Amino acid sequence: MFILRRQVNVEFNRMLNKGNVIVWVSIIFFPIAYFFIIKDQYIFYRHIEIFLRLYSGGISLFFPILMVLLYTVHFFDERRNYFLLYARARVPLPYYLFSKIIVNATVSFVISFLMMFIPFIFCMYIVPKFELVRLYEDLNNPIPYTTFEQLLSLGNLPYGVIYSTWVGLNGMLYATFGLVLVMLMDRMIVALFIPFIYYLLGTFFTQIIGMDKFSPDVSIFPFRIFQQPIWTALVPFFLLAVVVTVLMVRLKGRVDEMYV
Repeated sequence: MFILRRQVNVEFNRMLNKGNVIVWVSIIFFPIAYFFIIKDQYIFYRHIEIFLRLYSGGISLFFPILMVLLYTVHFFDERRNYFLLYARARVPLPYYLFSKIIVNATVSFVISFLMMFIPFIFCMYIVPKFELVRLYEDLNNPIPYTTFEQLLSLGNLPYGVIYSTWVGLNGMLYATFGLVLVMLMDRMIVALFIPFIYYLLGTFFTQIIGMDKFSPDVSIFPFRIFQQPIWTALVPFFLLAVVVTVLMVRLKGRVDEMYV
């Protein structure tokens, strides 16, 4: 365990550089910048609708590949440059690879959590305080309640924490999906995009069969359909968790024969 803990610290120190921090901060605050682009283009009845609208574009579409690229590209470079041949001389390969999985999971969870939570605080507390958006009366128009809004009964802040944690967990799974594939596959470019393809095909397939409520994208960003029971979002999550678990078991079984 000491070797693993030391290697995790090494990986974290390697990742905490100026370039990465700038990228991470840009991702976290991009939805707030996007707010100022769209705030006058839509009619809003509730402040929660502003928050959900921030993720109706590229973020929800490219979420898996964004999570994969946060960390996995660094390991991609190591494999491409045969750095692992030198790394295994100073640390056992299983510890080296697992430390990267831990750091990747942590970074992707924290970034995807903050990418949701900080804009949530902005939309629910700062926007009303400074009246940055005018809210309209519904005038008998149907209000589009979405999945997870059931949690608003607990209060705005608990909703924000729970929902952001949910997105963080999904971000962590997709990031792990991509990293383990890059560790396993020889065609690393293909491996990088498989999580994104899985996400798109799953979304397309559920739409074709009329089961949008089980769509991978809707399970994370539920603004595309009306409110569903929260358990429906768990189905694609657990399916993805099974896929990632199987891949990690496969990696554990092959680690000693890899990179020789």
